[in-house]
Amino acid sequence: MQHAINTIMLSLPLGMGKVNCYLIDSDDGYILIDTGRSNRRKELEIAIGRLGCRPGLLTPLILTHGDFDHIGNAARLL
Repeated sequence: MQHAINTIMLSLPLGMGKVNCYLIDSDDGYILIDTGRSNRRKELEIAIGRLGCRPGLLTPLILTHGDFDHIGNAARLL
């Protein structure tokens, strides 16, 4: 089966641009790569919901590195 990879772009502060998160629709559920800034959680939840992902279907989360704009929502999404 081919898996969909969806890019979710979340804004950074002070016009610094955006950070990308990726939602992958897999056979076993949804995989989220990076979670964005903590104050963009609602925006992230809306975006993944529009792509068909509901709470509890994220397995696993993958964090590419520990910067605030990549891990900010990790604890709240598990």
